[in-house]
Amino acid sequence: INAEYGSKLSLIMASELDQLQLQLRAMEARALAAEAALRDTHQCASPVLEPPDSQPVRVGYQGEPGAYSEAACNQMLGPHAVAIGYPAFEAVFQAVESGEMDYALLPVENSLGGSIHANFDLMLRYNLHIVDEHTFRVRHSLIAPKGTLKSDLKKVMSHPQALAQCDEYIRRHGYERVVGYDTAGSAKLIATSTTEEYAHTAAICSAHAASIYEGLEVLDQDIEDDSSNATRFWLLSPQAIPTQPGSSRSKTCVVFSPVSYTHLRAHETPEHLVCRLLLEKKKNHEIN
Repeated sequence: INAEYGSKLSLIMASELDQLQLQLRAMEARALAAEAALRDTHQCASPVLEPPDSQPVRVGYQGEPGAYSEAACNQMLGPHAVAIGYPAFEAVFQAVESGEMDYALLPVENSLGGSIHANFDLMLRYNLHIVDEHTFRVRHSLIAPKGTLKSDLKKVMSHPQALAQCDEYIRRHGYERVVGYDTAGSAKLIATSTTEEYAHTAAICSAHAASIYEGLEVLDQDIEDDSSNATRFWLLSPQAIPTQPGSSRSKTCVVFSPVSYTHLRAHETPEHLVCRLLLEKKKNHEIN
């Protein structure tokens, strides 16, 4: 009887933790969208940046010119920074750690797609510090070679997340999906192609990409299914930048890296374990 009761109790706890995770996910999505909306009307450079001798700092991001990460860098840091693109997230970490770049600006969470786990994993492997964050409103556009009509299109190319975020639009127009490695990279590929492989193909990316890659134009804007689509970015530095005690900019981020699952209870996943331990800490007033 005790064993049966314990098993049922574990199932109830797991169900409650699942509901808690869903509620937290919804709250985070609303918060990201609200922050992005505020950023749209209030642009200001990060207060942590103090360029020496008025020289812009070098900020690495993942992607091609015209990527959303580059746009987020420009929106967040303005003329204080020169954004340099790298092919992979880890290459950006390496560039900052080696001194090639002063900072990294990397995405860590999207209101629709959730956490970007690759960058959390890299945070554990590299000794970089979170010194600021920025929330960027993602607006997808349909871009194709000049003179192309929407009725001429048969395919759309972009990063898998961008394709997923425009699913309803793509279905409505009957376009075939082509997976690309990057949003702006897809625009670049279409603009520079000398074959018929990408004929009748458009890229889903930022409208800014059309002004970067010659021969492209915007056919449609704001084609994402959810207007609250937003991404949170972290500004990473080799050195920690202390904040004043009690500052409203102070924020704590906890990344868990379990070394064993010996504390797991029946029917409990590692995610449930983390939530349970956090709730226990909160109950004991060890965190707020």
